[in-house]
Amino acid sequence: RYALKWFNRISEKDITKTDLPQYFFNKGYTLFSAKKYNQARNLLEKVKDNKNYESDAHYYLGHISYQLDDYDGALNSFQSISDTNKKNDLLYFQADMNFRIGRFEKAIELAKRVLKMNNKNVKSELSKIIGESYFNLNNYKEATPYLESYEGKDGTWENTDYYQLG
Repeated sequence: RYALKWFNRISEKDITKTDLPQYFFNKGYTLFSAKKYNQARNLLEKVKDNKNYESDAHYYLGHISYQLDDYDGALNSFQSISDTNKKNDLLYFQADMNFRIGRFEKAIELAKRVLKMNNKNVKSELSKIIGESYFNLNNYKEATPYLESYEGKDGTWENTDYYQLG
């Protein structure tokens, strides 16, 4: 909140031309943190081609698009990130988005890569993505072990989960 109040007291006219990219990025990030996604997007768009901020700007632009259910936009932003560490952190989101837009083969490929990284925090959700993707591809034999290892939302399965496994 304090940062937003501070930024609201400053005008772009008060910033030197060389400091504008830093101002746009910092204010954009602050708005992103406050979940003011459309305002944040406008500022981050201004620095996405700036070599000092491009990777971070695309990272946050991708997350904004993801939050707004614009999965194609999110994928495009995430693919524009040059920082390898940031890209690897996004594999789960990319698997999820590819699943949501019906790119099941790509979803399986990405989700399996994340599973190999031994990320236990998202193992259940990744199993669901892989299992349901195989199910949607009519490859039930491959789907079964992944669907079985899904733990459900908050430990509870929905009717769809039982149907797919059946």
